[in-house]
Amino acid sequence: MLKPIEKLYLQTDKSYYNTGDTIRFKAYLLKADYLVPSEMSGLLYIELDNDQGKSAKRIMVPVEVGLAWGDIALDSTEIPDGNYTLRAYTNWMRNFDDDYVFKKSIRIARYTDNPLLVKAAFKQDGNKLEAKLLFNQMDGRQLAFKDVELKVISGRKNLTKDKLIAGPDGSVNFNSDTPEGSGNLSLQATVAGKSMLNIPVAINRTDNTDLQFVPEGGQLVAGISSKVGFKAIGEDGKGVNVSGKLFDSKGKQVATFVSAHAGMGCFEFTPAASETYSAQIDGINKVYTLPL
Repeated sequence: MLKPIEKLYLQTDKSYYNTGDTIRFKAYLLKADYLVPSEMSGLLYIELDNDQGKSAKRIMVPVEVGLAWGDIALDSTEIPDGNYTLRAYTNWMRNFDDDYVFKKSIRIARYTDNPLLVKAAFKQDGNKLEAKLLFNQMDGRQLAFKDVELKVISGRKNLTKDKLIAGPDGSVNFNSDTPEGSGNLSLQATVAGKSMLNIPVAINRTDNTDLQFVPEGGQLVAGISSKVGFKAIGEDGKGVNVSGKLFDSKGKQVATFVSAHAGMGCFEFTPAASETYSAQIDGINKVYTLPL
């Protein structure tokens, strides 16, 4: 007999915090099969683990009709600045694979009266990561000729570490090799030995463009001219303008499409019975299946 499985979703009020802040959260505990509120567990465990995987703080909150909420005070003496992982689970979830445990990476930065700002642009060619960073302070002053330590981080693992000096305009150009398959990359920048920033690496590789189709009325009907909406989304989650072609199962071109704004657009064609269709974006060697 299969055991029922719980699925947990947790929302935080912010994605990053300063030391001394408070994490406020709301959790939704559901039955994984039907995504309805779970009544199996009455207690939720919340942990904040440091980058060494050790628990820095642990609290318990009651669950009522699948809902739980609470807050975690980030006392600077207990929880210094750094990278942390927020974990949430019930006792019942510990019977199953760790994939069911909710996890979220959180950056806790040291508070300063004049915080740093950074503009970042990334490019990746194969396993080569290139970053262009521009540092300045909130009051507009540039961080000229400051020591900058940069770490490339994948999850909890430090991949590379380098020490550079910012240019006269506060700019830093950084190159690093990353292992194949590395995901969720971020840069940890320490400026002048004290101010620390965690910079998510947002890369928009053309081959990882996602193409989504939304037929008018929800589905295609054979023999009837149909309007199909589409949206192309880049790896960074933003819309990407594209053009492409639609083919049937025999490789015959039956339609073309071009996005009008932010990767969104539409096209019309008449689907045939017992036929399947796929799309290709110009310049990308990838096939996208049209839902039927």
